[in-house]
Amino acid sequence: MRKIIYATIVLGAMAAAATPAQAARHNFDGTITLAPIAETGNPPFSGNADYAGSVTSTLGRGALLAHNDYTYSPAFQGTFRIFFNKGTLRATTSGSGSAAPGGGIGITGAGQITKGTGKYKGAKGKFTFTGTEPPNSEITTFEVDGSVKY
Repeated sequence: MRKIIYATIVLGAMAAAATPAQAARHNFDGTITLAPIAETGNPPFSGNADYAGSVTSTLGRGALLAHNDYTYSPAFQGTFRIFFNKGTLRATTSGSGSAAPGGGIGITGAGQITKGTGKYKGAKGKFTFTGTEPPNSEITTFEVDGSVKY
């Protein structure tokens, strides 16, 4: 009888250990700063552009690479990957830009986190963003708010 009870306890412990942990939801906010590194066509009116930049957020600090396609002005669709110390996040975005009061460009949009690696493995989430590019500058700063499960 003891052997059966012991075997049941051991099997139960093994099953509990094999059960994957539930993904936790993490709300986040942060700042992204981007600069163009390559352009084709005439972004933001047509063509595409690649960007590099930095991220400071409640998820961590990291580097970012992005690509936007400008199919019709002022709209864009894009992808990006954030490289944190303990993993990466991939996302898709869509948004639009318009002339800002006092010059420059105002940008708004939304996106979906589609994948993660390392600490962020299996990440899925949504976010919104607003951005500004001052007059006579190619540096764009975005404020981002969202949530992600991983």
